[in-house]
Order: sequence, then C-alpha cells, then structure tokens
Amino acid sequence: MAKHKQTYHKRKTRTPLLQKQTKTRDLPSTSRGWRSAELVQPEPQVKATKTNPKKRRFRPGTKALMEIRKQQKSSELLIKKRPFSRLVREISQQNFLTCYRWEATALLALQEAVEYFLCIMFSDANSCAIHAKRTTLLQRDIRMVLKIDKTSIDHH
Repeated sequence: MAKHKQTYHKRKTRTPLLQKQTKTRDLPSTSRGWRSAELVQPEPQVKATKTNPKKRRFRPGTKALMEIRKQQKSSELLIKKRPFSRLVREISQQNFLTCYRWEATALLALQEAVEYFLCIMFSDANSCAIHAKRTTLLQRDIRMVLKIDKTSIDHH
C-alpha cells in the first residue's frame, strides 16, 4: 500500500464577539482572598491605514540583499570620512616622529584605495568560503586570502 501525503487545511473559524469580551482574570482583593470572574476588555487591534501604515516584515535575508544592491548601485564611500581621517592621523602620529598634516584630497585617495582593497579582499574571502561549501564568511577565509596575497606579492 503506497503512502499518500496528507495535507492539513486550517479552517478559519469565527469566534463570536461575546466570547472575546468575556475573558476573566483573578485579582487579589484587600483581605477577603481572591476575586474571580472580573471582565477584562480585549486590547483593540490597530488596523493599517494611510496615517498609520503597518510595518512591513521581510523574510530573512531579503533586507540584506536589498541593501547590497543599493550599495552596489551607488558610488559613495562606505566608511565615513571623519572617523577614517581620525584613524589615519592617529596611525601617522604613532609611526612617525614628526606630526604630519594631511590634505583632504590625500585622505580621500587613501580612503578610496582602502575601500577598494577591502572589497577585493572580502570577495576573495567569500570565494574561499564558497569553495569550502560554506555560506558564512569566517576569519580563516580572510587569513587565507591575506596569506595568498602576501606570497603572490613576494614572488613578483
């Protein structure tokens, strides 16, 4: 005898309005013990209107893909300029004896080069993760890419 896939259809039944309003709750009284059967009014459901739109729920990953497509279409920098310039100035102070001043165009060029390098590195690391049959990017993928790049730079 062959097995058949059984499907379950959920029926939408309407409950009477009186049943919704007759929820009871036990509340403590002053000294006589517990009072029961006090009526509790149900919370009104907020319906979506033009003035009060209902918040849209996306499936997991959909919002991330939308954000990726938006970033790929734009040509703006991903790292904010002020924090990047502070980081560059701090690193230059730690590594050099004299305090250097940075032109805005030099910082912008450095930031574009850094973001380009990071994009290439992350895409290569993603390729390593895919090669390992994973969808999650791990730290070892980034280490592998940096190790491969280091050896390819040393040989050229």
